[in-house]
Amino acid sequence: MAGTMRVRAFTLIEILVSVAVLVVIVLICGQVFQAASAVSRTANASGDVLQEAWGIEQQMREDLSRISPDGSLVIRSVEVPNNYNFEMWDGAGPRPPLINPMLPAEAPIRCDQMWFVMDGFERSKAYGSSLDPDSPLGEPRVIGGGAAVTWGHGLQFPELSAFSIDEPSELDESNSLHGDLPPQFSGHDVDLDVLRDEGNISRVAPFHRSNVTGQWGGALPAVYSRYGFPGGGGADALYNQTAPDGSAVQIRGDQPEARQWVLSRQVMAMADDDSANPDESNKQIYLTRAFSIESLLPSDPRRVNSGQAGFQREAPVHDMGRVDVTAMNAGEIRKAMLLSRAPTYPDTQMRRRPWFGEDDLDLTHTVLEDDGVLPGPSTDADRGTQRYLLRTMLAWPRVERSPAGPARYDQSVTNGLAGSACSNFIVEWTWDDDIGETTAWEAVDLLNPAGRRNRVTWQGWRYDPSVVDPTDLPFASPATEFGANGQQVEALRQKGDLFWFGLPDKYQQDDPADPWDRGTVTFGQFADAFPAAPGTFATPDGVLQEADKWPVAAPSLVHPDAIDEEVTAGSFNNEPVVREYWATFGPNRRWPLQRGVDQFVGVDASTGPNNPDGLLDPDPSYTPWPSALRISMILHDPASNLEQGKLVQFVIELPKERLQ
Repeated sequence: MAGTMRVRAFTLIEILVSVAVLVVIVLICGQVFQAASAVSRTANASGDVLQEAWGIEQQMREDLSRISPDGSLVIRSVEVPNNYNFEMWDGAGPRPPLINPMLPAEAPIRCDQMWFVMDGFERSKAYGSSLDPDSPLGEPRVIGGGAAVTWGHGLQFPELSAFSIDEPSELDESNSLHGDLPPQFSGHDVDLDVLRDEGNISRVAPFHRSNVTGQWGGALPAVYSRYGFPGGGGADALYNQTAPDGSAVQIRGDQPEARQWVLSRQVMAMADDDSANPDESNKQIYLTRAFSIESLLPSDPRRVNSGQAGFQREAPVHDMGRVDVTAMNAGEIRKAMLLSRAPTYPDTQMRRRPWFGEDDLDLTHTVLEDDGVLPGPSTDADRGTQRYLLRTMLAWPRVERSPAGPARYDQSVTNGLAGSACSNFIVEWTWDDDIGETTAWEAVDLLNPAGRRNRVTWQGWRYDPSVVDPTDLPFASPATEFGANGQQVEALRQKGDLFWFGLPDKYQQDDPADPWDRGTVTFGQFADAFPAAPGTFATPDGVLQEADKWPVAAPSLVHPDAIDEEVTAGSFNNEPVVREYWATFGPNRRWPLQRGVDQFVGVDASTGPNNPDGLLDPDPSYTPWPSALRISMILHDPASNLEQGKLVQFVIELPKERLQ
């Protein structure tokens, strides 16, 4: 009898165990794969960010190597706390998020800017209009002999509709070349002229949220837009800010979170647009060949004609990001900045325009023009001065990652894109030792100033970190807060041999070891803490010896208030809402002493009116330019794979042969 064969099979429990093990293996493999993918994405994003950072740095170095000594340099720093929108919230609508969701609520958010003029030929980036029926593709690009450059964040308005190529008379659907028109009546440009009226500052900032009723500069629940259009209406139609029906429409205008902010490089080619008009007004030859404006200045103080002068209001349409040519050159900018004319008879009543409010030592530098259309509060002591006019040119321009439509008028808003994602942009400046040191002759016999004279020298800027204890610096807390072992003192000392000026960090007084402490102060604060060496040094050989120089001191001939100032706007929780800092370097970068002024019978800066001392008087407009700029950025990839971003910092030396 044959035996039966028994077949071994898997039991249900064994199958379930096997499936469970397989599931665990799959989950582990999935997690490993996800981790590997995350690492790969992070590595790729890091590489992309570093490559972008390299491109930004190289472009910025190239621009600053061409900086024009005939222009000016303006640095504007703006800081708000990360929870700014929440603190300013009125409770209506959704709760505003943090500006950067990856940072603590009290973290500072910076959106700085810098503006300067650079030499060399520059082309317009966008083709011009098609007003000429024989030129359907537009006129060729315009070439300028210089350019005005602004670096900083850009504003994004994805709500604004695309530009329509239909003429205003063809906006009716039945006459349109494109049938049913898109809803472009919502407007494709922000009404920048209205926004500039309040406090001379653009009220739409990179951190703008429309349901914040206490916005910087006043209540601003939404942003007004205009349906501007090129074509029909003359040469100025390319920057027309008036809607065909005269109406204005509100949009939210919300800006994205900080990791999605774009970095902008806006270049305005300066084309010397010649004119047959002898007073050089109404320069519009180029205005039909490119997206152009007549003046860089939103309020231009140049004369209108031989019998009239005053501020001529220009819509600041270069802020909208489309315009890249201005019909004025560096000489026209200097003329507007340096010369103040009477509203009537401007050819015969002229004065030197003061650099800032205190720049009137000889009582001859009063601003003469009517300021009826100049933006900003009429009580501002700087109103109408050189420094004030320079500041009117800075506002955040519109820059989009992608155009709203195919027309070149929409394509142009992408030209200013320099960085795809930048949550912080910080600009700071410094001087080399001895900047501002000046040698001149002192008249010993005031009754015979052409007789005996002694050679004397005023000391320039000095900073020796080995001499000054960090607890003496204006940004440091009392020494007892550093601890007995002195570790914090040494940490501050290690900030480097250069002393950097800029917007002071508002948290450093609470915690000297705070990671946001940048160790910077304004020049005015430094001059208060470490005044200039008094008087002059006798230098018969024309050289001020190192042993005679103060180791730490502000330059003797630079007015403490001539270059920079810190401004705050409003407050909550006893903290400033918006902290703003301006460092403005004007045309007078080389002449610390007044020329052509009878210092022996006039006003003397050091000893008072009619008290001569035999020395030339200091010129308060003397603003020696920085020796170097320090740029700090936190860059991200557009997909935010780098949650914290990547900090990039570099120092750019300015060309000394051009600026000093």
